[in-house]
Amino acid sequence: MTGQVKDRGFGTFRLAIDIVEKYLPALLLAGIVLVFTLQIICRYFFRALAWPEEMVGFFFLWLVCFGVGYAERKDGLIRFDMIHERLSPRMQRITDVVGYSILVFALVALVYPSIQYISYMNFRSSFVVPIKMSVVYAPFMVLLFALISRYSLRVWSDLKALRNGPPYPPRAHEAGGPDALQKGIEL
Repeated sequence: MTGQVKDRGFGTFRLAIDIVEKYLPALLLAGIVLVFTLQIICRYFFRALAWPEEMVGFFFLWLVCFGVGYAERKDGLIRFDMIHERLSPRMQRITDVVGYSILVFALVALVYPSIQYISYMNFRSSFVVPIKMSVVYAPFMVLLFALISRYSLRVWSDLKALRNGPPYPPRAHEAGGPDALQKGIEL
């Protein structure tokens, strides 16, 4: 009985993450297309509007901030790994632990200044659209949280693999596709 409640709670969490990482960016992309199309129609047939250009910029910023977690989950971010791929599996894990740990510390170091900046921007509004700039920049915190949590999980997974020794289990993108981690440690 408690296992079902735990699974259901995790399923709800998984759904919330999916809404933020998959569906919200899809809606924002649709919003960009609609607002851009509206601006084109108004510019050529009626009178040009001032707010669409600003809203497209806001939507794009939000799309990037909300969608980066999904891109990382699907292993879709660009990596420079020509040298990394030539290393032994053990050295790959070690360099991943070092690299992702550096990224986690750098991203954690960005949290406090980001909160300060977002709070500072609460006093400013955009030029055309009556939106506080703190609302515009707040999704950056989602980006930080998504990357900190995913990179921390990768460090944890690699440390576990290093502790258990060879043979090293394949990563999600190496065996079973990007969704292979869903059964284990992936958010």
